[in-house]
Amino acid sequence: GGTGAADVGVVTGILENYPVSYMVNAFNSKLQMALNMDGRGVLVLNGDDHYTRRFLHVFRGTSNVYGFEGGVQVRGEVLSRGLKSGLSVRGVIDGLRGVSGGVLSCEFSFNLKPQLFGKYQALNALAALTTLLSLGFDVEHACSSISSFEGVDGRSKAQFREWGVLVDCVNRGVNVPAIVHAIKEAVNVKLEGEAKRVLAVIGGSERATCELVDSVKLAKELKAISEVDKYFLSEALGLRLRELGLEGVAAPSIEHAEKLAEEEAERGAPSIVVVCYNGG
Repeated sequence: GGTGAADVGVVTGILENYPVSYMVNAFNSKLQMALNMDGRGVLVLNGDDHYTRRFLHVFRGTSNVYGFEGGVQVRGEVLSRGLKSGLSVRGVIDGLRGVSGGVLSCEFSFNLKPQLFGKYQALNALAALTTLLSLGFDVEHACSSISSFEGVDGRSKAQFREWGVLVDCVNRGVNVPAIVHAIKEAVNVKLEGEAKRVLAVIGGSERATCELVDSVKLAKELKAISEVDKYFLSEALGLRLRELGLEGVAAPSIEHAEKLAEEEAERGAPSIVVVCYNGG
C-alpha cells in the first residue's frame, strides 16, 4: 500500500497477501505514487517480487529493499515456523537510509504470533520493519511492536479450536487472490503434516469493496487446487461457483456453511477451515 505522513511518502507494494501484477491497475496506482514522490521520501520495496522491483528504475530518491530472497537493505531469514508456535525471524540491516538522512546497519529479530496465518505474514512484517526504520524508529522498538501484533480480523487471522484452526477471511474486500492464497497456505500446512484436512467455506457477494469478484477465474483456480478436501458454498458467490463446476456442499447462509464445515472438521481433526466471505 501507500502511506503518507506530513511530507514523508512511503510506498511498500505489499498489496495484502499477494504480489502486485505488472501493468494492471494496482501496479499502475503504486507506480504513480512513486512517480509523484519525485525523489522525495523513501521508497520501500518488496525485493522478493519481480514486478515491484521495477519501481527502482523510475524512482530517483532513496530506496530500501526488503525480502528473504531479494532483500538488499533488509534481509530476513525464517528460523522456525509452526502452526501453533508462529514464526521466528532474524536478519541483517545493511545500509538502510532513513528520511532524516541517517544510515543504519545492524542485526534484528522478531517473532510472529500464531494468529498471523501464512508464511507471507513474515514478508509483510519485513515490510513494516523497513518502513518503521525508514521513518526513523528504533530497531528494538520496531521489532517489539511487530512481535506483539495479533493480526487483523478478517485478514487471514487464525482462530484455534479443539478440532484445529479456523482461518478468518471474512471482510468486505476479499477478492480472488486473497481467497486463493489463503487456501493455498492452508494446503501447504496440510502437506507439511500439521493438518489432516483442508475445508474451505466460500460465500457472500460477487462484488468486493472496489471491484467485482471474477467468479470464472476463481472457479478455475480453485478447481486446480486438488488438495482441498471439501468446499462449502453459500449465497450468490457460492451459487455462482457451483454453476461453474466447483463441487461443494450447498448452504443457504455463510453461518450454516461454517457450521457444516466445523462439524466436518471434528470428524477429521486436526483440520484447517478457511472461511472466505465477501460481505459487500
